[in-house]
Amino acid sequence: MTATFLMLILTLSDGGLSAAFVNTQTQEECERRALLVRTILQSGSAPIERLECLPSHSHFEPFKHGVTEHQPVHRYVVRVESGRVSVERLAVGEPCRDEGGSIYCVTSRQKLLAPES
Repeated sequence: MTATFLMLILTLSDGGLSAAFVNTQTQEECERRALLVRTILQSGSAPIERLECLPSHSHFEPFKHGVTEHQPVHRYVVRVESGRVSVERLAVGEPCRDEGGSIYCVTSRQKLLAPES
């Protein structure tokens, strides 16, 4: 699968770091959309931990507003290294160690469709 740009959105919540992801074809499209997302999030109550656009092979189902508690929560480890982002699923009960700055343990309502290869 070809690399595209992934908007990585990490916010602090009661349960730790929450993630949202937006795939785009170009850096310009990603940056334009990130500006809008940042404006929306800054007017809310969830502090932004990280919001940026990076090349990635990871592809997610589209972000949906108003998700319910009944939708599954997915656990991922997110790595930001060498100007790229990769995302891997964590199995139930699999430990994750947040190493700060470049490796994050996150939860998301979005399903990873194509993992980093």
